[in-house]
Amino acid sequence: MSPHPETNDIRRRVQRQLGPDATPEIVESVVRRVMALLDGPGEDSATVLRPTLPEKNEDGGDRLVIAVFGLNQPGIVAGVSQILSRHRCNILDISQKLMQEFFTMILVVDLTGADASFEQLQQEFDKLGNSLGIKIYAQHEDVFRALNRL
Repeated sequence: MSPHPETNDIRRRVQRQLGPDATPEIVESVVRRVMALLDGPGEDSATVLRPTLPEKNEDGGDRLVIAVFGLNQPGIVAGVSQILSRHRCNILDISQKLMQEFFTMILVVDLTGADASFEQLQQEFDKLGNSLGIKIYAQHEDVFRALNRL
């Protein structure tokens, strides 16, 4: 039995986030790094990471972190927000910046009332990104936090 009950949940979430191309070796590598932080020397890494891996956010819903990058053009904000609106996702926070001709945007989205799965949203973001020639990356908040603590 694993020393941390959340190991299987972390493994499942990492696999879901990395998608079908993730090999078992890659998934296990990420899970081992997360677990090393939980078991790491000193109380600091475990205390910092443990609260960032909730099953749900404080309001009881899943959250998504979305990053958008590409050359500036009309329709980027509209396209992303239309996908989210169509699937009943709530934008909790949004930041966008134009750096010369480069557009960047980061969103935190509440999926509590969503009628689409993460995979369905990712497919729509991929289609939009391909049509506009931009990159749209989406991650569950807990995976984002865990990977950015490594």
